[in-house]
Amino acid sequence: MNRLTAFVAAAAILFFLSMGGMSIQAGTEDEGPRILNLRCTQCHDLRRVENANKNRHQWENTVDRMRLIGSRISPDEKAVLIDYLVR
Repeated sequence: MNRLTAFVAAAAILFFLSMGGMSIQAGTEDEGPRILNLRCTQCHDLRRVENANKNRHQWENTVDRMRLIGSRISPDEKAVLIDYLVR
């Protein structure tokens, strides 16, 4: 039974990783940087984001465009990420 439990746990972890990980829910102030590092740095380095001088509308358009081309940013993550980027 112990091996079966370990196998199921490993399979669940692999499934969530293959789906882009679990969504990060709103609630702490650390989530913006966590989402940025988890989702955005898969394709970009942080300098690209840090050097972008965008307002809320521009960030919304950028994040929407990234989601269209395959970024796995959930709607909840999008809201938290944009709030963080416009600070």
